[in-house]
Amino acid sequence: MAVSVHAPPRRDHERARGTRIRAWPENRPIDATYHLGFLATEIAVRCLFSQHISAADMGEVVAGMETLMDWVGRVGLGPMGTRAAGLPTPLNRRFRRSLRSLHGIVGRSIDGRHGCAQPVDDLLEVLLAARDTATGLLPGDQQVRDEVLACMMAGADATTHTLAWALYLLGRHPDVLTRLRQETDTALGDRAATVDDLPKLPHTGQILAETLRLYPPGYLLSRRTKTEICTGGYTLPAGVTVAYSPWAQHRDPKLFPDPLAFTPDRWAGRHLSTSARDVYLPFGTFERARQRGPVRPDANVGGQQASPTRPAAT
Repeated sequence: MAVSVHAPPRRDHERARGTRIRAWPENRPIDATYHLGFLATEIAVRCLFSQHISAADMGEVVAGMETLMDWVGRVGLGPMGTRAAGLPTPLNRRFRRSLRSLHGIVGRSIDGRHGCAQPVDDLLEVLLAARDTATGLLPGDQQVRDEVLACMMAGADATTHTLAWALYLLGRHPDVLTRLRQETDTALGDRAATVDDLPKLPHTGQILAETLRLYPPGYLLSRRTKTEICTGGYTLPAGVTVAYSPWAQHRDPKLFPDPLAFTPDRWAGRHLSTSARDVYLPFGTFERARQRGPVRPDANVGGQQASPTRPAAT
């Protein structure tokens, strides 16, 4: 299914976000992850639902997303995988409460959309209208709900932590921050950026690329082999889950010279080798193992697992 770029963000939403950012306290530390998490989640929700979401529901979504990602990191990627999901631990109980709350919020939005006489220009409308290419059938509400939650998790969590690490790195490298301010002042002045401005902001893009190299959103990812392969001295049969770490790979001095240094200029085209581009995997590569919807608290993960030293091609 092809998804086109939708209408630009509403100006009242831009003004509200600008007011919230200006309200952040100055000259003292703030919890950047919390503030950026609220901002990123709000933007993701506005892309999914162009209609109004109450402040109470927005707060529930932000808190719920934080709990879901905490559960994925500590349980879903833990040594027992989702086999530990059935245990009555405090985190599992919080996860189920958050999931019920998010299901309710998204479900109410879907129900309201069914009663809408006019189409709405947002991602929820696209998902509700998407037809299965094989059967021609429209998706059920549960499938749409799961897709919405997956989009919210991917859009909000990765954005939050990438921006938080970028602020941390800029705070430790004032020379890079000065160049960033000069570039944005020249390209934008006092107005907000749009997609059309991206070619005018090359240093900004290099800062984000270098942030993603040092602190990729997923420190541990997995893929499933389609055929038997040999890698790193291991022979892996078809159908095994292979875990690999972009975080570790991005710190390999054979791939990235002086790998622990924050050097945005390495992403200027003339400075980055083709081989380095091939191993830069902040969001992974290859086809993901497919499942219906996001990770469920009652899911069983079957099959074998393996952890080679380098990513396996599939």
